[in-house]
Amino acid sequence: MKNFLTLFILFLFSGIRVFAQVGISTDNSAPDNSAMLDLNSSNRGLLIPRMTTAARNLIPSPSAGLLVFDTTANLFCYFSGSFWYQAEAAMLTPTIGTSSPAGVLSINSSSAASPNNSTILDVSNPSRGILIPRTTTGSIATPATGLIIYNTATSRMCYYNGTEWATLCSVSTGNSGATGSQASIGVAISTNNSSPHHSAMLDVSATNKGLLIPRLTNAQRDLLKPLKGLVIYNTTSNNIEFFNGTAWCRMVTTPNCFSCGSPVTAIHVAGLVAPVSKIINYSTVSGIEGESSKCWTTSNLGADHQAFSVSDNTEGSAGWYWQFNRKQGYMHDGINRTPNTTWINPISENSDWLAANDPCTSEIGSGWRIPSRSEWQNV
Repeated sequence: MKNFLTLFILFLFSGIRVFAQVGISTDNSAPDNSAMLDLNSSNRGLLIPRMTTAARNLIPSPSAGLLVFDTTANLFCYFSGSFWYQAEAAMLTPTIGTSSPAGVLSINSSSAASPNNSTILDVSNPSRGILIPRTTTGSIATPATGLIIYNTATSRMCYYNGTEWATLCSVSTGNSGATGSQASIGVAISTNNSSPHHSAMLDVSATNKGLLIPRLTNAQRDLLKPLKGLVIYNTTSNNIEFFNGTAWCRMVTTPNCFSCGSPVTAIHVAGLVAPVSKIINYSTVSGIEGESSKCWTTSNLGADHQAFSVSDNTEGSAGWYWQFNRKQGYMHDGINRTPNTTWINPISENSDWLAANDPCTSEIGSGWRIPSRSEWQNV
């Protein structure tokens, strides 16, 4: 099943099964021998189902290896068989191109849906994810660069970088998933003619093959006009990358998973949260008396460095300012405020910050948040 530079929209409703390797390409290339599904394009990526954290947690009895893009956390999440895990990521660049060719293929449950222009394959469903091949690294003799699997030996996502298998860093969300079942309406691409799992809109299954997603260089990636959740394999850096709606992010692999004491890089882009654009390397520290188990940044959000004195209120030292429980941050140079929007007054502070409004989570990433009242008091 191939598509040759033709807009082909496939609507799926009743558990379609494909008993063979599948290649979807723009150059008539055959699928690599190590891939059960090979998506090949130099100007498009892959979109997997996008849903909120709440919707993800409602998927009934998800299968181990189920993968979704969480639009609340702006991160990829996979189910380990016991819990949902977030794949850790690091910001790369906010570069957004203008290339917007016609989308190629859509797998969805709505006759009104068509593939996004930035994709070679757009899998979309509000209550289902995508299942990638569940196997082990030792089961694949000659893996192609960029090949992705769910490693059943470690219950982790991993990919082949051309030299070795790399394992994605991840942290448990603490959610064990919903129970129950739902109708199987997706597509199965398998070696054993199995039906698609009910939690998957696309179920790619094999014991000795993986999944190949579009492979693009840095230059080709930067030409894309991406949609949130678009994922590619970057052949320049040999990393899996995705667009989080604001910037391109690299999925972090072991042994480079973040540990407190190491700097964390944030690419701030002026908009609904950051008042101005800037890239900051935040230093981190643990062992703070009163909250010794927590990891803290050593400077405020928006600050380039620690303050030189208690009266140092320059932007580089003091960082940015927020009104209570509001996402929008402000920069103040002593005279002017940016953005100079209407100040909300009065504003109630008799509640906790909403997680959706937490600027630390939005700007630094999952796992970072504003300290609670009790944490401040303990420190």
